[in-house]
Amino acid sequence: EEELNEVIADCPAESFALMECNYLANDCFLENGYIVKNANKLKDIPMIIVHGRRDVICPPLHAWKLHEVNPHSELFFVPAGHSSSDSAVKERLVWAVGEMGG
Repeated sequence: EEELNEVIADCPAESFALMECNYLANDCFLENGYIVKNANKLKDIPMIIVHGRRDVICPPLHAWKLHEVNPHSELFFVPAGHSSSDSAVKERLVWAVGEMGG
């Protein structure tokens, strides 16, 4: 975490904003529905999906669609938005890592 904080301190926020806008403007350089269309490749891998209910960047419907096509998945909607630093998201992610044996 300290190394990440150093990288962030060295890069102005504008750089991150420009990069993020470029990715979002280009649909993250993925064809529409790519992840769900290819999710069958992960069908035998257990997974825990954690998603913020109020996420307006990545709508919860996409997490639901991923969950639907993966029989070994568990889906948890948490009272949060998009950020993994939100306490509800962070708490559930830490729990998920423990559940997966991490």
